[in-house]
Amino acid sequence: MIRALAEAGIEPRVISGTSMGAIIGALVASGRFEAAREEILSADLPKVVSYVDPRILGSGLIDGWRVYRLLRAWFGLADIEGLARKFCAVATDLSSGEEVVMRSGSLASAVRASISIPGVFSPWFREGRWLVDGGLVDPVPCGPARAMGAEFVIAVDLNRSLPDSTISMGPPRRLRHGRLHAVTSGGEQPEAPADGHEPGFLSVLVNSLLIGHSMLSVLRATVEPPDLLISPDLSAFSGTEFHRAAELAEAGYAAAVERLSPIAGKL
Repeated sequence: MIRALAEAGIEPRVISGTSMGAIIGALVASGRFEAAREEILSADLPKVVSYVDPRILGSGLIDGWRVYRLLRAWFGLADIEGLARKFCAVATDLSSGEEVVMRSGSLASAVRASISIPGVFSPWFREGRWLVDGGLVDPVPCGPARAMGAEFVIAVDLNRSLPDSTISMGPPRRLRHGRLHAVTSGGEQPEAPADGHEPGFLSVLVNSLLIGHSMLSVLRATVEPPDLLISPDLSAFSGTEFHRAAELAEAGYAAAVERLSPIAGKL
């Protein structure tokens, strides 16, 4: 999408982002996108796994400190208010459910808070409260962009197409036949998938969140609609395939070119 914007002669002056959008938005707003781009696009599965620091006990499957160190490597000690472009990252207050729009303070800390997917990453403590993924309240933050002075909002919504149900997002568990028989009565045999597997924990968790984000993004768009919506078809990808970043980027580029071509040179 960023490549398509540049080719269309469009340079965003205001950037708001939630979750992964906060990461990419922060890279663009801080002028560090090109430096990180190749690292992101070339990351293979072992590289992605190297950023995972699992927790046996705690508030998330992943502690998140390795990811935070990566963010610090990219952003250093930069503060949001010192960036060349206006930027905000959106998170959710875990206690109140309030939308938290972060427009000042540590850039790395704000991004880490915004990507704290519940159950996956541990919540992030910032300015006296525990914060989790902003996608719980505002997956596509058009309102915060307008609040910072944006006159024409181009939104990228990655939530409109859910992963195909045949795509695995984690190791599936084989159904235990003993459990199946335990719930039968009168000789009735319960239904079971042909491969004998049930979805893995991560698959259930991520897909459930994506479903919620999908419904919420549609509702929020009716209240705070963007001027132009780019929504690539990501049904061929799961929510955890970061090692397919190059393919994802091409899907985003194709969708952006199609939507931006009518307004190229007009903004």
